[in-house]
Parts: sequence; structure tokens; C-alpha cells
Amino acid sequence: MQEKKANRSFPRPPKWLLFVPLGLLALYVTVQLVAVLDNRYETETAIQDTLADSVELDGVLLFAQQPVDGEGSLGYLVEEGERVSAGTAVAEIYTSSEQASLRNQLTVLQNRIALLEKSESVGTDIGVLLNQEQNAENDLLEALDRKDYENLNSRQESYLLAANKLQVTTGRVANFDTQLAELNAQAESLTQQLGTPQTIPAPVGGYFVQAQEARMLTVEADALNNASPAELQEMLDQGADESLEGKAGKIVTSYQWNFYGVCSKEEGERISQKVEQGGRKIQISFPGRAETALPATIQEVTQDEDSGLAKIVVHCEYISAQILALGQQTARLDLNSYTGLRISKDAVHIVNDVNGVYVRSGRLIEFRPIVKLYENENYILVPNGGNKESKLKLYDEVVVRGRGLRDGRLA
Repeated sequence: MQEKKANRSFPRPPKWLLFVPLGLLALYVTVQLVAVLDNRYETETAIQDTLADSVELDGVLLFAQQPVDGEGSLGYLVEEGERVSAGTAVAEIYTSSEQASLRNQLTVLQNRIALLEKSESVGTDIGVLLNQEQNAENDLLEALDRKDYENLNSRQESYLLAANKLQVTTGRVANFDTQLAELNAQAESLTQQLGTPQTIPAPVGGYFVQAQEARMLTVEADALNNASPAELQEMLDQGADESLEGKAGKIVTSYQWNFYGVCSKEEGERISQKVEQGGRKIQISFPGRAETALPATIQEVTQDEDSGLAKIVVHCEYISAQILALGQQTARLDLNSYTGLRISKDAVHIVNDVNGVYVRSGRLIEFRPIVKLYENENYILVPNGGNKESKLKLYDEVVVRGRGLRDGRLA
């Protein structure tokens, strides 16, 4: 009889064991993703910038000035900050809203007429005219982008003037005689309807400032000159200026003016140290009101141990329409300014006692030494490199944040 073969069978593996390879594969992919994400770097471009070592302090601007009497429904005949002679009509008084509207319409027409008359002067170099038009357009777009509405009208006029001159020079327009004739006829009609409003003359010669935004000091020059730091602070606490209620404006009779300010004794010591080192020249501006920094000179630094305050007197011989309207105001004094490559403070590392930054160069991370020119709470300025002490260069891609940074690592 044939012997039966034994039926041997092996137990089937548990189902969960089949998922082990898949789990290991998923774990491997996860580790690789983490490694890739971990190598991501946040960078910024090294650009040239100027930063200032500044002090902010409250104070007052003292001008030689005189109010201009006049109230009611006023219309101004001269620009803000315009220099006028004694007797010049700076404003007029309207007897009705209709008369005020007529003056506004007439002013707009007169400006258009003046623009067209200037446009008829033919240029000889079309390339120059094209550049003028492009530059004027860029200035206009920049004013719109910055919301610089104060200079918007003047930049718009510059663009229209350049565009009109180009049309006349290239022959696209022969002249503007027809438009000028129509505008002059409209202006003559408006002039007859307007009549002769009462005018307000300038009592003295100087720079005229309209009343809406202008301030006048309520303290005298002698009081400011003789005040201690604590006394000046008390004047500021009580309010040292007022609006021009019931006035048409004011006339500033000189381009020279002083600023009297109060700051902490510590900040006063910084200013005093600059003076002792022979550096009386500074820049002064007024954040939010007159941002353009003007050259000025430190005249006095008085420190008071008891109050912990310092009085600073600054002299300036530069003006603008915005400056002339100010009274009590916060000023910014730029004691020193520095120009270099600006980088974030977060980008700086110390390697082997050397200050430097990591730069992404192609697929490599490189460490480059730097020398600090100046730093504030957010940024550091360094020289444009190319030497052993400071190797950072303009437009280098500086690593601000990243893990595992080291010289020569793949980015």
C-alpha cells in the first residue's frame, strides 16, 4: 500500500504585520520631509541705507513773527510760506458763498491758462523732452504711491507741462490758441461776476502762513531764553501755543529761528558729549508735521541734576511752509548719521569670537565677517565689504533665520 504523504501547512502571518513595511516607508518619508523643511532659510537682501543716531524731545519753535488781522469767509491769494512784501494782498473777504465759489473757479482757470502759455515754448531736443515727461510721470506716481497730497498738484502740473511741450515740439499740436481764447473768455466773465472783494494786506514783509494750521506762541522769547529745564517743562505742560482765532494768518519776518526743547538728563548728556567733541552740527525734523531734516546748530545744553531734565536750544536758518506753521511740537534731532549696508540684528552670529553673518551663495551657506558701523533696536549698518574685516557686499542674500547654520553647508 502506498504511504500517504504528510500534509504540512504553515500558519498564515497576522494581517497587521503586512503594514509594518508601509509604516517604515512612511516614517522614512516623514524624516526626509522634516530634514528638507528644517533646511529652509529666511533671508533678506543687504541694501544701502542711512540711519541716524537720534533724540526726540518736546519743545517750541520761536520765530520772529506777526499776526495778520482779518476774519470772516476768507480766500487766500498767495501760497503757503510764500514771501511777500508789506502791503501785498494776501487774502480777501467774501460776502457770500457764491463769491467764494467764483474765486475758486477763477483760480483754477488762471492756473490752466498759465500752464498752456508755458506749454507753447518749443524745445529743440526731443530726447530731453521725453526724459522730462518720463521723470515728471515718475514723480507723480511716486506722490500718489506715498499719498503725498501736499505736492500732488505741483507734480501733476509738471507732468502736464512736459507732455504739452512734447506735443508742440513734435507737431502733434500746432498751438493752444483756441483753448487759450476760450479759457480767457471764461476767466473774464468770472472776474466780472466776482466783483472786488475786500482784500487783507500784509502788515510787514516776510513769509505768509495761512491761519488754518498756524500756531502762535503764548510765551515770550526772554522767558524761553531764561527758563531752566524744569521751568521750560512746566511751560510745555501748560501749553505754550495757541491757534490763530480771528486772524487771517501770520507773517514770519526772518528765515532764522530757534527751537527750545526738554529731554531727560541722560539724553542731554548724549547731546552734550557731541558738543564737547566739537560736533554742534545736527539735523532737525518734526515727525508727522515736517519730516524733511534741516541742517541746524546746537546752541545750548543746560542740565539740571534736581529735576533730571536737560534744556536744549537749537538754531536753524532753513525754513519750509510746514516748519513756519508750527508752535509747540515734538522734534527729532539727528546727532550723527551713518551710511552702509543694512541688515537685521537677528542675522548676526559670533563664530570664533568674530561677528558675522551667513550668506546664501548659490547652493552654499557662507559665513562672512562684518564690522558694525552703527546699530539701533532693529538694524545694523556695516561697510560695503571686500576686505578681511568686513566681507558682506551689496545685494548679498543674508540669512536671518535658519537651523544648523555653518560655513560650507548646502542650502
